[in-house]
Amino acid sequence: MKAFYSLPLAVTLTLPAPVQGQEAPPSSAVTVYRVDVLVHQAEEGKRVATRSYSMLIENGGKGAYRVGQRVPFATNFSDGRPSQVQYMDVGISIDCSLREQADAVLLDLSLDISDLEPPESGKPAGISPTIRSARAHLNRTAVRPAQKTLVATVDGVVGRQRYEIEVTVSKVK
Repeated sequence: MKAFYSLPLAVTLTLPAPVQGQEAPPSSAVTVYRVDVLVHQAEEGKRVATRSYSMLIENGGKGAYRVGQRVPFATNFSDGRPSQVQYMDVGISIDCSLREQADAVLLDLSLDISDLEPPESGKPAGISPTIRSARAHLNRTAVRPAQKTLVATVDGVVGRQRYEIEVTVSKVK
């Protein structure tokens, strides 16, 4: 049987001392922002839901948010009952990047919301469900830090839905 021995290892790091008259390099502090996205959903002119999403992003960095679920829907019926089922991913995806510029923050924001239209009351779900989807892609949208800003309003193609997207960007201390 072979024996293995472990020896302690010491590492010494020697940094050069600053030369007289030479300034120490500036600290590279990273600026981090909290990005709060509010999605207000309205139907027939009345707000029915508000969802909030938050992420931390470094200046010059990117963030992504994905939330959703797999929803079953019937694709074939036999004797009035579903005989074949498929699944669809629905939910929300948010991609955001930001950078400071003067007294504002420039945002690139991409938002994708999708869900299935519920069947009409008292009627069975159809073979091909209606997919509700809203997308917003904003490039270089300037927002002031710590100020809630309405950045987009998107009307749904199906029905009388409307989404209002508000963003608040706050510097994290």
